[in-house]
This record gives sequence, structure tokens and C-alpha cells, in this order.
Amino acid sequence: MHLSETSENGIDILELCGEIDLHFAPVFRALLRAKAKAHCPALLLNMTEVEFIDSTSIAAILEYLRASTHFGGRFCIGGLSPHLRTVFEIVRLDKGMAIYTDFAEAKSAFVQDRLPPPEEPLFASTA
Repeated sequence: MHLSETSENGIDILELCGEIDLHFAPVFRALLRAKAKAHCPALLLNMTEVEFIDSTSIAAILEYLRASTHFGGRFCIGGLSPHLRTVFEIVRLDKGMAIYTDFAEAKSAFVQDRLPPPEEPLFASTA
């Protein structure tokens, strides 16, 4: 697993490469928790080079999605292969957040502030 972080136009971009598995999940979760604690206003995951993601790492994404929903952060995933997109559809992440097959399209939607709203809430309201 390889990770690099950049920032463009006020958007934090995490570029992931390889397998996001049990060995990398603690680092990935810690990074996402730090972003949540800092109330990152805009986070984009580039998963173009990701070959595999396990349930522990998907749980980390769900945790970040929940946290960002509470503080009003924008969150999006771009560059999903057909295989990974199927995984995200099985766990219904595609219904609760913006997910793009093409990273450039995801980045463009972020920059132009046209991320679609979730089709359905993934978390019960605490209000």
C-alpha cells in the first residue's frame, strides 16, 4: 500500500495505491480520524490505483463519512475500478456519498461544487 497526500483548490486529496487491507487499515483509519478531528472541509480519495479493499478499511471510510456528515465536510471517492465499485455498491456506500469511476470527474465535481447529495442517509439522525 502506498499513500500520498496533496491539496488543490482547498481540497485535501489522498491518493491510494495497491491493497488497502488489514495491514494498512490502522494507518488508513488513523489518517481519516485525524482528518475528521481537524474538521477537514473537503476530502477526496483517489482510488484509481487501488486493487483491493477489505472490510476494515471500508469501515474506516464509513467512520469518516459519519464524522464529516456531522461537521459539514464534503467527502468523495474517485477512480473506482468496476470491481471496487461493486464492493461499494454491495455495502450501499454509493447511496450515501458521491462515488465516481473517473477520478478527474470526481475532482471536477468537487471544484465546481456539484457533488450530488446522498440518495439515502446511511446514518440515523441524532437530533
